[in-house]
Amino acid sequence: MLNQTHPTPASLYVFDMDETLIAKDLSVLWHQHLVHDLHLADEAFLAEDEKMMADYYQGAMNLDGYVEFSMQPIKHLSTTEIDAIADTFIETTAARYVYPQAISLLQELHHQGKTCMIISATVTFLVKALAKHLDIEFAEGVNLHQENGFYTGKIFGVPSYQAGKVIRLKQWLESQNGEYMATHFYSDSINDLPLLLEVPNPIVVNGCPKLKEHAVQSGWQQLSWAL
Repeated sequence: MLNQTHPTPASLYVFDMDETLIAKDLSVLWHQHLVHDLHLADEAFLAEDEKMMADYYQGAMNLDGYVEFSMQPIKHLSTTEIDAIADTFIETTAARYVYPQAISLLQELHHQGKTCMIISATVTFLVKALAKHLDIEFAEGVNLHQENGFYTGKIFGVPSYQAGKVIRLKQWLESQNGEYMATHFYSDSINDLPLLLEVPNPIVVNGCPKLKEHAVQSGWQQLSWAL
């Protein structure tokens, strides 16, 4: 279990991002933004994205290949430029897809003094941009190699995908010296089953068919959120 030895660790509420906090996959929305608004890629890019996302929903995505594909249209931009574009994208486009129930829950947890985190298989610069918008204190995503102020398109370290989410969260908890204990994890995806099995309170939000089936068998709480 993702517990710490700190005498009185604070509860950490952990959230998946795509189709959990928001009603869309943020990477897909981002790619549409690159094509339709910034004109940095074409429709063939979106068609390939759709094929690769089909693998994700089956739990069979090649994440290294997907990240490299995703970064191709923006590799000529600096990390500073990409971060700025991501912030604008969240405010102008992605924010409209955040579930109202997610906003209410986050506000309630904030009022109670609870600490929240997003952990996602999406690249870190997008995860952090949404976390900032939602006033979520901590955010962990797929980290990218950087060279001379540019992203290379290669994954750095353990990607926060499938069992990698467990590893990354354990690493983060250890870095906090036992201050927190992951008590709740909210997710929609069968890809997150490893982490759902690790926390005392697994909560399924708009679960995919495979995860819904597991939730019923395990007696897990299930939530239905809508825009």
